[in-house]
Amino acid sequence: MKYDPRDLSRVYFRDDRGEYWDIPYRDLRLPPISLWEHQAATKQLRAEGRRSVDERVLFEIVEEQRRLAEGSRKSTRERRAAERRRPSTDSLADNSAFEQIPPTPETLHREPVKPFEVEEWD
Repeated sequence: MKYDPRDLSRVYFRDDRGEYWDIPYRDLRLPPISLWEHQAATKQLRAEGRRSVDERVLFEIVEEQRRLAEGSRKSTRERRAAERRRPSTDSLADNSAFEQIPPTPETLHREPVKPFEVEEWD
């Protein structure tokens, strides 16, 4: 038996003559899922303490994972769009943050800087 890990809606069975037969899902109304989605859903079911994996529940979990992923993509897209619209205040080219703080005597070095003593090795 062979399959495409990106689409488990079909598997391919090789008969005794070496021909491959296309075997679709039992219920063709179900959406195609990837091997990784199937493994993640199975892992979640096992973590919940279920010993057997029910096909209906497995597909419900995959659909929920897809909704979560799409929600995350949407919120990331919206956040990035908002960041692009907002002017950057972190830019080094923008010196207004430095101009707001007046220099104080503590920040100005009026005494000459004394170098540290250096130890020379042979």
